[in-house]
Amino acid sequence: MIRARYLHSLMGVAILAATLGASTACAAPRGRIYVRVGPPAPIIETRIVAPGPEYVWVQGYHTWNGAAYVWAPGRWDRPP
Repeated sequence: MIRARYLHSLMGVAILAATLGASTACAAPRGRIYVRVGPPAPIIETRIVAPGPEYVWVQGYHTWNGAAYVWAPGRWDRPP
C-alpha cells in the first residue's frame, strides 16, 4: 500500500514536470539579441528617372534578416 502511494505521487510529479517542461519549451524567448557585426558600407546606387514630379527618392539601406545584413535597394516613393 505504501509502495502504491509512492508510485502514485511519483507519477504525479513526473506528469507535473513534463507539463512544465513542455510549456516552457513553447514559450517565446525573452531578452535581447545583440548583433556584434556592423553593416557593410552603403552601396552607391544610380537613380533612374522619377516616375512623376510628386515622387521622392528613398535611399537604400542594409537591414538585418536574422542571420546577415541584406541590402534593401533604393526606390521612388510618394511622400505620406
